[in-house]
Amino acid sequence: MGRKLGAFVCGVLCLFSICETHAADYQGFGATTPGGAQLPIVHVTTLANAGRGSLRKALSGVKRTIVFDVGGTIKVPNIVLVKGWFITIDGSTAPPPGITLDGAGLVVHAHDIILRGIRIRNSRKDGITIDHSSYNIIVDHVSIQGASDGSIDVTNGASNVTIQWSILAENDASHNLLSLVADQASHITFHHNLFVKGQSRNPQSGWDSTLATTPSNTVTDIRNNLIWDFLDYGTVIKDNTRSNVVGNFYYSLLQPTATRALRVTTGGQVYAEHNFSLNGADVDSQGNKTQPFTAATVDTTDACTAAQQVVDQAGVRPLDAIDLRYISAITLPAGPC
Repeated sequence: MGRKLGAFVCGVLCLFSICETHAADYQGFGATTPGGAQLPIVHVTTLANAGRGSLRKALSGVKRTIVFDVGGTIKVPNIVLVKGWFITIDGSTAPPPGITLDGAGLVVHAHDIILRGIRIRNSRKDGITIDHSSYNIIVDHVSIQGASDGSIDVTNGASNVTIQWSILAENDASHNLLSLVADQASHITFHHNLFVKGQSRNPQSGWDSTLATTPSNTVTDIRNNLIWDFLDYGTVIKDNTRSNVVGNFYYSLLQPTATRALRVTTGGQVYAEHNFSLNGADVDSQGNKTQPFTAATVDTTDACTAAQQVVDQAGVRPLDAIDLRYISAITLPAGPC
């Protein structure tokens, strides 16, 4: 199929909402966002950093679905800002080998945004930053590795965010911390993600580092993630956070204890249930609440079933060599936990 015909077909499919058939799979606090569904289609036709047909140019407007007629690596020397509203960036529309941003990541100062099917490598700061009171955000099937800061950080009042079916892999050794929630961000769902070979923050959830305030609602709902071979701490809940930690699978070669898999400190409030440690640790023992905090619906299984689903489906598919290296090193027990 030629480029022009392929672009035409993709545009027609999106026009009839086929590009948003994934919407039924969005769950958690961000799931109600429509992104750019039913809105005009904008085509990325070049791998150039800027200019006509570039991703940056496509992001200069609002109310749109951005699709890719080209596949490959976009070298980005500085952040790509998402500052509009009702936008879908759908890297899964790209021809092989898909779309990779190399050198910098995405910063979201917006609402009703869907980011899916994008690889981000070697970002000089975060792979994805969601802050500036952004809300109604979906991050779905992304792959991030090699950032000099976090893979995905959600801070500064952001709310109603879902991070799902993504691979957050080890970052620069000087700051190998994978995902931070802080500064009064709330209603954040992490489900069916692979956190792999991070030092800590798999994820880390805080509310107010001054400890002067407490949240009125749930800060994070963390469930059915695979946290594999963390180097220091797995999930960290602190600074008055209210969090559910449910049905996650933990393993560390270096830190086998429950207090390392799930660390609760400085007023953290945690409902922990049905978590599993391949090291044999009782991760649920670290919870300090007997009833779950209110959360948006996520289809939840036992931890071992979820971990296998993550291995089979998370990240940008087909896997590139980087993701394949991490996935290939994971060995899971057969059957449910």
